[in-house]
Amino acid sequence: MTFSAIAETDARARADRRALEQVFSNFYDNALRYTDEGGRIRVTTSRTETEPGQHADNGSRVAPGVHGRDAEPRSGPWVVVEVADSGTGI
Repeated sequence: MTFSAIAETDARARADRRALEQVFSNFYDNALRYTDEGGRIRVTTSRTETEPGQHADNGSRVAPGVHGRDAEPRSGPWVVVEVADSGTGI
């Protein structure tokens, strides 16, 4: 498995720390769980509102109806979470 993190600049978010930690925890848990051996997980950040940070992997795709539930405790596979400079982007 390949993990890469790309940060053009320091990224900051105004958000509830516990909620943001839950979002990242859910993402990494799912990315690791549903990405096969030899797969890729990529994290990028950006400082602009039009280009929020993104997390993606090449594991199982997002199940229909799951988008927008990234802050909930893990209940199924989803693989893309965005974090904007002004908040979580959720």
